[in-house]
Amino acid sequence: MAERQSHERRHCNLLNSKKHKAVEGGAAKGVNAVMARITKAGRLARVIQECARGKGKK
Repeated sequence: MAERQSHERRHCNLLNSKKHKAVEGGAAKGVNAVMARITKAGRLARVIQECARGKGKK
């Protein structure tokens, strides 16, 4: 399993490097996409934390 995981990671790295090279011209778009992903993840995390806090208070 460990070997498979490392192989998948390498594959992802290759894909990411290709994306970065392709995006160099429109770097802003790439940054915006990354920021959008981060904010989505952040919102989910906040919602989960708020739910946990609410349960704790009750």
